[in-house]
Amino acid sequence: VTEDKKPELPSRMRRVHFPNAKFGLYAAIFIICLCLFLIYKDSIF
Repeated sequence: VTEDKKPELPSRMRRVHFPNAKFGLYAAIFIICLCLFLIYKDSIF
């Protein structure tokens, strides 16, 4: 019995999953910054 057996992902899912996650992270940061800018826009200018 091998203990280092990992659950295998299909090659397509392994290739596509991580760029989408990274893009989602950047999109979330961008949306948060945009909302904060819209909220505090009157205070800044």
